[in-house]
Amino acid sequence: MDQQNFLGDRYLQPEQVIPGDIQAFKAVDSTTGQSVFVHRINNTSSPEQASVLKLLLSCLYRSATVKEHVIDVQEHADTCYVVTLSAPQCLLL
Repeated sequence: MDQQNFLGDRYLQPEQVIPGDIQAFKAVDSTTGQSVFVHRINNTSSPEQASVLKLLLSCLYRSATVKEHVIDVQEHADTCYVVTLSAPQCLLL
């Protein structure tokens, strides 16, 4: 992964704030200049990570409050990206 961007240069200057299988990066949305969190869920083809992803997306789509904080959700190969506002309550997905 290019260390200068995520998702085709949409999210720039990522700074990792949470390591692990579900990582979080603080970045800048190149289209708005807004500070965001980019959550990267690696290895979504594994049964464990697929279960985590299914649960997470289920919660995202059921809660109107949560949906207000989600900017983007994309999947590339075996990696899922969930982009949220940079509000403190969004840091821990």
